[in-house]
Formats: sequence, structure tokens, C-alpha cells
Amino acid sequence: MREINELGNRYGRLVVQERIHSGPHHERCRAKGNPAAIWRCRCDCGEDVYARGPLLRRHQIRSCGCWQQDAVAIHAAKYASPILVLEDQMAKNLIAQLGKTYDGTRT
Repeated sequence: MREINELGNRYGRLVVQERIHSGPHHERCRAKGNPAAIWRCRCDCGEDVYARGPLLRRHQIRSCGCWQQDAVAIHAAKYASPILVLEDQMAKNLIAQLGKTYDGTRT
């Protein structure tokens, strides 16, 4: 089986930093009978991610999870109802004034 050098490659928000030859991530995959290389990648947000080479090449792993959070935030900002935003702000103001949440516990 040929070795593929992924060092320096970018996949979405991930940049491949090094190949992992030992450690829990590598041993777990070996124990499951998967010979794929494990790569340590650095996300644009600064988090480290350990991923198998084939998952990177098929773009099944593109970030540490921050991409999903950003996508949800963008979607929420784009499609949020002004009424819901106003109700949320009113609830936060009420909690700040009373010092209680809806279930009666103190904040």
C-alpha cells in the first residue's frame, strides 16, 4: 500500500501538521483493523484535530466543529424572526431584573 504525504495540505479549515505513529488515536484505529494513517491537523480557529487520511481526502472532516457552529449562527441571523429576537431580549431583561430564570432558580 502506498504512503500518501499529506503534510501541509489544506482540507476546508484544516491544515495537516504531522502524521501520528503512536498514541490513543492511532492505536484505536489499528485495533479496529484500519491501517489508515492518522494525521494531526490545525484548524483555522487554533484547535487540533486528529483525523484519518481517507476522511480528509473525501472532505468528510473539514474543521474541528467550528464550521458547523458558524453555519448555524449565519443561518439563525439570516432567518431569525424579529419577534423572536425581541421576545428573547425581553426574557433576558426580565431575568436580569428579577435574578431568576423561568423555572424559579436563581441566576
